[in-house]
Amino acid sequence: MHATFSFGDYEIMASDTMPGEPANADSNIYMSIDMPDETELQPLFTKLFKGGRVTMTSADTFCGATFGMLVDKFGIKWMFNHDKKKD
Repeated sequence: MHATFSFGDYEIMASDTMPGEPANADSNIYMSIDMPDETELQPLFTKLFKGGRVTMTSADTFCGATFGMLVDKFGIKWMFNHDKKKD
């Protein structure tokens, strides 16, 4: 990640492109939100993809997180993450 923005309990991280993907002049930035509360992830994900498209449905992953990706109606690429607590 190349930049981090914090507000309240949230952190937004930005990167320019994923490995192996071309850097497009129109939208080569990903915004990544690390959600401290899993119950807040899906409502925010749903609000941001209206008018856009989901590129990876938010779901539990093999690494113990909930993760999803979308492109909003303005062409901004978003990644959502919630690290689950380890027992």
